[in-house]
Amino acid sequence: MSQSDGHEYSRGKGFNGLVVSRQTWQDLTFLHWQVPVDLVSKMLPPGLEVDTFQGKTWVSVVPFVMAEVRTTPLPQRLKHPHFHELNVRVYVVDRQGNQGVWFVKIWCSSLAFTFEGRAVGLPYSHMIGSSAVSQRTADYVFERSTDPLPMTFRATLEESEEATLRDSPLEEWLTARWNMFAIRFGRVWRFPVEHEPWDLRPARATSLSLDLPGGLSRLNKHQPDLIHLAKPVHTRVFFPRRV
Repeated sequence: MSQSDGHEYSRGKGFNGLVVSRQTWQDLTFLHWQVPVDLVSKMLPPGLEVDTFQGKTWVSVVPFVMAEVRTTPLPQRLKHPHFHELNVRVYVVDRQGNQGVWFVKIWCSSLAFTFEGRAVGLPYSHMIGSSAVSQRTADYVFERSTDPLPMTFRATLEESEEATLRDSPLEEWLTARWNMFAIRFGRVWRFPVEHEPWDLRPARATSLSLDLPGGLSRLNKHQPDLIHLAKPVHTRVFFPRRV
């Protein structure tokens, strides 16, 4: 069974068993686009279906800093305790009704963690990243020039003064995700995840340059429908279960 480490976690269903990784997610921003359901369905492996909110679904781009990464029961890594990550995720549900996220692509500035992510079936690629985050603003520069998947993400974001519905059902649907899915050796696996409740602040993009490859390219021409800045959370990832 997992043991408490002093943090108050939010949980989904079925949290028990071995904790395989502890992480802190900081300097994090959610950028959300509403997209057609059939666009997402083409990206999914057998065993996962598109999850929808009021009949619609979303794609999210999430830049952040991965910190205090630790593979339990080993001590915290010394060489790469902090690094940047950018992931593109869609919203899915498995045949047992477990809601979660499917990562279409993940870019990471740590080469070692890139190889670890690939080993468990996650679509990691190496890239160069930097960020500067203050109380009310966030600046990101992520680049990958290597073929076959070049990528650019540059953004300047600031907290919005506009009134929004805090803790809205859509906001919760987009961010309260307690499972991530990966595929390894042709099988889909579910990794339960838990962390503290998100502290989210609505934001807007003062500049945004996005150059994503393949089926993600439709995002390049449109501004996000929703943006949230997020305060750090401490995260635990549990041993995977086969879907």
